[in-house]
Amino acid sequence: MSTYDSFIFSFTDRNNLGSAKVGYSYGDACSICFNGDKGPTFGRGRDLNIFKGIWYSDKSVSYPKLDIPAKFTADDYEVFEVIKK
Repeated sequence: MSTYDSFIFSFTDRNNLGSAKVGYSYGDACSICFNGDKGPTFGRGRDLNIFKGIWYSDKSVSYPKLDIPAKFTADDYEVFEVIKK
Protein backbone atom coordinates (compact mmCIF):
# COMPACT_ATOMS: atom_id res chain seq x y z
CA MET A 1 0.00 0.00 0.00
CA SER A 2 1.24 3.45 -0.84
CA THR A 3 1.27 6.14 1.81
CA TYR A 4 3.20 9.23 2.83
CA ASP A 5 1.82 9.05 6.37
CA SER A 6 3.62 5.85 7.41
CA PHE A 7 6.82 6.07 9.43
CA ILE A 8 9.31 3.86 11.20
CA PHE A 9 11.49 4.92 14.09
CA SER A 10 14.47 3.82 16.08
CA PHE A 11 16.09 4.79 19.37
CA THR A 12 19.86 4.89 19.59
CA ASP A 13 19.55 4.90 23.39
CA ARG A 14 16.46 3.14 24.75
CA ASN A 15 16.73 5.13 27.99
CA ASN A 16 16.66 8.48 26.18
CA LEU A 17 13.51 9.40 24.22
CA GLY A 18 15.43 12.29 22.68
CA SER A 19 17.59 9.82 20.78
CA ALA A 20 14.68 8.80 18.52
CA LYS A 21 15.14 8.89 14.75
CA VAL A 22 12.00 8.99 12.61
CA GLY A 23 11.76 8.31 8.89
CA TYR A 24 8.56 8.94 6.91
CA SER A 25 7.69 6.87 3.85
CA TYR A 26 8.61 8.22 0.41
CA GLY A 27 5.11 7.11 -0.68
CA ASP A 28 6.03 4.26 -3.01
CA ALA A 29 3.69 1.36 -3.77
CA CYS A 30 5.03 -0.88 -0.99
CA SER A 31 5.31 1.56 1.90
CA ILE A 32 3.44 -0.88 4.11
CA CYS A 33 2.65 -4.53 3.45
CA PHE A 34 1.54 -7.60 5.36
CA ASN A 35 2.44 -11.17 4.59
CA GLY A 36 0.46 -13.78 6.56
CA ASP A 37 3.55 -16.00 6.86
CA LYS A 38 6.01 -13.26 7.75
CA GLY A 39 4.08 -10.39 9.35
CA PRO A 40 4.47 -6.68 8.69
CA THR A 41 6.86 -5.42 6.04
CA PHE A 42 7.82 -1.80 5.59
CA GLY A 43 9.18 -0.85 2.19
CA ARG A 44 9.73 -2.77 -1.02
CA GLY A 45 13.43 -2.68 -0.40
CA ARG A 46 12.90 -4.51 2.88
CA ASP A 47 13.52 -1.40 4.90
CA LEU A 48 12.12 -3.29 7.89
CA ASN A 49 10.59 -6.77 8.00
CA ILE A 50 10.30 -9.84 10.22
CA PHE A 51 10.91 -13.48 9.30
CA LYS A 52 10.76 -16.36 11.79
CA GLY A 53 11.05 -14.01 14.77
CA ILE A 54 14.08 -12.13 13.46
CA TRP A 55 13.85 -8.55 12.19
CA TYR A 56 15.81 -7.47 9.13
CA SER A 57 16.64 -4.03 7.82
CA ASP A 58 18.90 -4.68 4.90
CA LYS A 59 17.98 -1.97 2.39
CA SER A 60 16.71 1.57 2.51
CA VAL A 61 14.40 2.25 -0.43
CA SER A 62 10.98 3.30 0.84
CA TYR A 63 12.10 5.08 4.02
CA PRO A 64 15.20 7.14 4.90
CA LYS A 65 18.07 5.19 6.44
CA LEU A 66 17.70 5.15 10.24
CA ASP A 67 20.78 3.12 11.18
CA ILE A 68 18.63 0.17 12.26
CA PRO A 69 20.77 -2.95 12.67
CA ALA A 70 20.71 -5.27 9.65
CA LYS A 71 19.49 -8.17 11.81
CA PHE A 72 18.04 -8.13 15.33
CA THR A 73 15.46 -9.68 17.64
CA ALA A 74 12.80 -7.84 19.60
CA ASP A 75 10.84 -8.79 22.68
CA ASP A 76 7.69 -7.24 21.25
CA TYR A 77 6.49 -4.92 18.50
CA GLU A 78 3.41 -2.86 17.77
CA VAL A 79 1.88 -1.69 14.52
CA PHE A 80 -0.81 1.00 14.65
CA GLU A 81 -3.29 2.32 12.15
CA VAL A 82 -4.30 5.93 12.64
CA ILE A 83 -7.54 6.91 10.95
CA LYS A 84 -7.98 10.59 10.12
CA LYS A 85 -11.44 12.03 10.79
